[in-house]
Amino acid sequence: MRITPIEIRQKTFEAKAFRGIDKDEVQAFLTTLSQEWDKLLEENRQQKIALERAESQVSKMREVETGLYQTLKTAQDTSQNITQQAQQEADKLRGKTEQEATQARIAAQQEAEKLRTTAKQEADKLLADARAAAKKLVDDAQRESDRLSGSMQTRYADLEREHKQLQSSFDKLLADLRAAAATDSLPRTINYEQLYAIVLAEMKQPARLLEHLGQRILDRVLGQFAHIAGAEVSVSKFNPPLGGICHRARVTLRRGRRE
Repeated sequence: MRITPIEIRQKTFEAKAFRGIDKDEVQAFLTTLSQEWDKLLEENRQQKIALERAESQVSKMREVETGLYQTLKTAQDTSQNITQQAQQEADKLRGKTEQEATQARIAAQQEAEKLRTTAKQEADKLLADARAAAKKLVDDAQRESDRLSGSMQTRYADLEREHKQLQSSFDKLLADLRAAAATDSLPRTINYEQLYAIVLAEMKQPARLLEHLGQRILDRVLGQFAHIAGAEVSVSKFNPPLGGICHRARVTLRRGRRE
């Protein structure tokens, strides 16, 4: 343990018989004191060594600082000498350079003016050519637009005419419903909603012949309504392309269940 000066001053020893002092206790205290003293001496020695090292480092740093200062001073002197020499050379060349610079500036201005004039002439020519080319493109585009517009209008008229010519109508469907009339039974008649859906679906499908369209409708109707004995279908086409005046052409197909 570490002993402080106050502990040394305040240290007391137990008294033994005959008013004496315990020698073992005194010896132990002296041993501890000597150990602490050795530690203090060792710490002092270490601190002294550290101080000597620090002083050595400081000395080296001072030497480096002195060397750097001398180097900086030399560099400053050299820089000043170079600057003075450069200034003198610049003063010598300034007079000659100013005259040459004036001549060069005049020559450059003349050349720039010449180039400006030439560039303006070329730009005016390019602009005129571009305007002419643009006008030609606009005119060509307008003519092409007019041509395409006329062609589209003609094609639209042709398509509209063909559409009117190809329009077909489902005129009538006749079926044998005598059993439904006699029994008043819904299952024995025709579901008109289903019939309409069949005809509408077939009319939306393209067909070149009225006969083919009528045949498809008959096939669907007879297949859908198994209780009817037969059916008759009439299909018309408005304004058929016959080369003459014809309001519509009609085809009527009739077929029984056994046919």
